[in-house]
Amino acid sequence: DAAELHSGQRSLDSPFLLSGRVVPGFRRGRALGCPTANMPAETLAPGGRPSQFGVYCGWAALAGEGDADSIGEPHRAVLSWGVNPQFGLDKPLFEVHLIGLQCEGDLYGRRLLCLATHRLRDERNFPGGLDELRRAIELDMATACRLLADRTPAEAAELLAQRVAACGKL
Repeated sequence: DAAELHSGQRSLDSPFLLSGRVVPGFRRGRALGCPTANMPAETLAPGGRPSQFGVYCGWAALAGEGDADSIGEPHRAVLSWGVNPQFGLDKPLFEVHLIGLQCEGDLYGRRLLCLATHRLRDERNFPGGLDELRRAIELDMATACRLLADRTPAEAAELLAQRVAACGKL
């Protein structure tokens, strides 16, 4: 039930920023139709940590290749922070899906910036298996698009740049 799944949905008082290199994962997101850029827990920028595991949304952008301070085009993003109870990871991981990003090749080794602005729900195990998880992910993406619709990509780029500047050189 959509209302139950997203009953914890709220805007974050203090958005948190991730900044780090994308690392290989298990490629489960691709199989679910939702490829993710995986980032270890250590990629959290100084000054913020999500208070609990869960699914969040916000904006994500790849950092520029030549200019370390440049920020690419921001995309709406859904991110999962936790141990992924459906698959039982042994240590926490950030998994970021950039909604609408059509990327040639992979993102491994690329620097990704992600500003989480809303909490969608708790992470959980889905007794109905992968089909139920896939439906939840689709609902997460639709909810993220709705919540983030009031900001243009240019406004999101400015918000990301401000947060990066506030954290210092990342």
